[in-house]
Amino acid sequence: MRKFVFAISLWCYKNKNIKIVVRPHPEEQNANLDLPRLRNVSYISEGRISDWVDAADLTVSINSTVALEAMIRGKAFATI
Repeated sequence: MRKFVFAISLWCYKNKNIKIVVRPHPEEQNANLDLPRLRNVSYISEGRISDWVDAADLTVSINSTVALEAMIRGKAFATI
């Protein structure tokens, strides 16, 4: 996940008008991922996945059922 977040963060740095919410996998929540801090990138672990998917314009996941959740809700998604 760390490489993915760094790639997204670089993209966000270049596209400051886009807001990204990163929700780590529950097993990674206490890991020291040493992630970059940018104004338009938030790292959030609370709340229900369904609420975050509903609020998103696009959901991107890595081997996760979050993409399935987005598909069921008719939301745009990408799986990496």
